[in-house]
Amino acid sequence: MLKMESNTGKNVYGIEKASSNNKLFLKWKSTGLSDFLVMSSSLKEDVTISDENKDQFISVIDRVKKELINERVVRLQDNNSTYYLVSLDELRRDGGLQIKNMPLYFAVYGIEIKQDDLTVYYETKSHASNIYSMTVDVVIKDEPYYVEKRSLFKKSNQYSGFHRVTVSTPYPTLVGGIIKYNINGFTYPFPDEVIKNGGSFYVNADNNLNLHFESSNQGIIIK
Repeated sequence: MLKMESNTGKNVYGIEKASSNNKLFLKWKSTGLSDFLVMSSSLKEDVTISDENKDQFISVIDRVKKELINERVVRLQDNNSTYYLVSLDELRRDGGLQIKNMPLYFAVYGIEIKQDDLTVYYETKSHASNIYSMTVDVVIKDEPYYVEKRSLFKKSNQYSGFHRVTVSTPYPTLVGGIIKYNINGFTYPFPDEVIKNGGSFYVNADNNLNLHFESSNQGIIIK
């Protein structure tokens, strides 16, 4: 049996991300809890339980609860959400819940487990302290690309007709057209290999034109 209760005596707060040994972790503080249900999704509404929508979450969690208890993680194909089941002892042992560097919303709920019976505790406040928005900074460099031109008596730099766009840091989780550039009113995706591994690609554009970079994912901050 699955139940959901609003209980301010069992709270989750102080959610933050931390890195250790080139790994990224989600950490939080809690009161009166020893087990947690963590949800992640690119949409806030997919992880936010409220009085109005709790029946929808009860239906979903009830459907996957056996797999969640046995496997500790379930990925939902219908809305690309991921559910994790993690204990306080596991968090202390591992230094938090290991996550990928992706722009996602995370929600942490206290949960009580008694065999196959689950009780999920949620907050009714509109700005609940148990929800965390993780952003990813993407640094992009745009510069006109010059080539060396030689003549009999001198050499000079000449604009090639292309801009060189450089992504110095790999972002392997952001492939698939998540980051785009706009030129003359047309939008094109960054090459996956450049996003995945870092590096440069070239765009045919006027010398003094400023390329515009964008993403439909609000969690990506382009710098």
